[in-house]
Amino acid sequence: MELAGKEVVVVGCSSGIGRALAAELAGAGARLTLFGRNAAGMQALASEIQAAGGQAAVEPGDTRDAARVAEVCAGFDDARPLYGVVFAAGVSHATSVRAFRADEAREVMETNAFGFFSWFEHAAPLLRAQRAGFFLGVSALCAYRGIPSGAVYAASKGALSNFLEGVRLDLEPEGVKVFEVMPGFVDTPMTELNTHISMPGMISAERAARAIVRAVRRDRYKVELPWLHELAFFVARLLPVWLYRLASRGYVFGRYHLEHALEALPPLSCAEHGPLVFNRYGSWRCLGCERAVHAVRDRFNVIDVAPEAADPGAPGSIWGGLCKVRARARAFYAQQLRAGRDPLLVIGGGDGRLLRGALRDAEVSPERALCSVEPSRRGSLRAAKRLARWPRTLHLIGEDAALEFEPGGFRHVLCLGLSDPALLARAARALAPEGELALHVWLEPRAPRTLPPRTLCLADVAAVEGLLAEAGLRAAELQQQGSLVTVRATRVRQVEEAA
Repeated sequence: MELAGKEVVVVGCSSGIGRALAAELAGAGARLTLFGRNAAGMQALASEIQAAGGQAAVEPGDTRDAARVAEVCAGFDDARPLYGVVFAAGVSHATSVRAFRADEAREVMETNAFGFFSWFEHAAPLLRAQRAGFFLGVSALCAYRGIPSGAVYAASKGALSNFLEGVRLDLEPEGVKVFEVMPGFVDTPMTELNTHISMPGMISAERAARAIVRAVRRDRYKVELPWLHELAFFVARLLPVWLYRLASRGYVFGRYHLEHALEALPPLSCAEHGPLVFNRYGSWRCLGCERAVHAVRDRFNVIDVAPEAADPGAPGSIWGGLCKVRARARAFYAQQLRAGRDPLLVIGGGDGRLLRGALRDAEVSPERALCSVEPSRRGSLRAAKRLARWPRTLHLIGEDAALEFEPGGFRHVLCLGLSDPALLARAARALAPEGELALHVWLEPRAPRTLPPRTLCLADVAAVEGLLAEAGLRAAELQQQGSLVTVRATRVRQVEEAA
């Protein structure tokens, strides 16, 4: 197919595959009409195309607006005949059965499927009249099967794919060609939302666009890419329902337990603007300052709140988690876990050995929701594996002073070691007025040599009490066994009210 000098409309071209396709078509000599909602993005693209010697005009509009689509199509005539429509518009909202919204589903269906129907209604008569031209629709490989957390998106792409296949047969006698593109993971703003899953074999939008234009020139009516994802979905299409369910269990149950834990735990908050919004892709975002935190790849329940900070490696560097504590420390925390009330916050969880032992000793139910904070990515990932028996555990990596849990949201806080007095003050802020905080502190100079280098060690019991007072806490119970001091503390205001 020759594209030089032909009039082509590219719908949804301000970013991603649509933008790369527009640039590639312009390089092939096509005269473009750019259509989409992002006028500024399209104008920047048009300027780039014109600077490279191509031709591009901008027509802002929403593909869901049938009147606007008709208006653009009416601008073509015999002197300027329309030759092709490239439909790359698309939106996605993660589907949550616990918080399903019909308006979001309607937006996805209207943009991804009905948007193309509008273009087909008004552009098909023009192409049929000249018995030449083409439609190209960008669908997705997930159109082949329903996918967890993406049921609506897969349904919209399935509708588009089936429509393209049907009208391809209907238009063949009329000389109009219909191409279908089914990408897997391509590096676009949409796939940037997938912070919770690995995307092996992902290719750039520019590489995908080159492959698509090459296929159009060779009259290949169906394009699936990248090859690794094409192979994966070929296998997925062959799986019986029971085996497809089994293959999806890890992802599905990970998300299920995360959403259950989020219901029981206080919300993550921005210190300036209030609670963060969970976007159901495994990310939280502040609508006020665009601050965001993301789930670690393949682990819904491991959240990185300090993605720019260097991983300190061994546990115990920032939050002071201890891997090799004595048995009496483990027994103390098991005792606190038995008596503790939900929701529960654990600071300094380390690689999970101590916490797992204490949870086992306390015979804590797997249904209990708790949050563990630890600076080391490696330590938190190990903890996530060791605490798999308690799937409703949310692990936070690192520290961001601007991000914290809703003040007063936890009824029980465990500090498995401290490295900075300021951390105790933050833990105290997270403690509910009627809650309890438990911690252990090592005394100098008899502290074990195996302690992490940044672990906080105090001179004597009086220093421990002073540390609690600075954080607004008062010891309800304090015991010393050698160099280890175990403390059960409450907020000062609570103690004064009780007195």
